[in-house]
Amino acid sequence: TMRRLHALKTNKNPVQCKCFRQSPNNLTTAVSFCFPRTHRLVSSHDFNAVFAAPVKSSDAFFTVLARPTAGDAPARLGLAIARKQLKRAVDRNRIKRLVRESFRLQASACLDYVVMTRHTVRHQSNADLRASLSRHFQRIAAKT
Repeated sequence: TMRRLHALKTNKNPVQCKCFRQSPNNLTTAVSFCFPRTHRLVSSHDFNAVFAAPVKSSDAFFTVLARPTAGDAPARLGLAIARKQLKRAVDRNRIKRLVRESFRLQASACLDYVVMTRHTVRHQSNADLRASLSRHFQRIAAKT
C-alpha cells in the first residue's frame, strides 16, 4: 500500500503498483483489483448492524446476509469464515479470495454483506462455489 500511495502522490512509476496497468499506448490506467477499506465491514458495530435485521440467503456452502445501507454508500463485505468450519488456513484463504472476487464482480451497491461458510465448501471446486455465490447475490438483489 505504501508503494501505491507513493505512486499516487508523486506520479512516479505507478506501473509497479499492483493496482495499475500499463496500456499499449504507454498510458497508465487505474484498473483496481484491490479490496479497499471502504468496501469492507471493519468494526463489530458494522457486523452487528447486518446481523440485527438481515436479508438472508443460504445453501449447502454459504450463508449470505445483507442489509441496505443509508444513502449512496458503496457495497461493503464482511467475511465470517470460522476456523471451526475450515481448519487449514490455506482453505480459509482460498474461500476468502473467491468470495472477494465474486463480491467485486456482482455485488449490488448500497448493501452491506456478511458471508459465512459451512464446512462443505472445502471439498467443492472453485466453479461450484462461484456459481453458489452468484445465486446468493442475485437472490439478495431480488429481495431488496
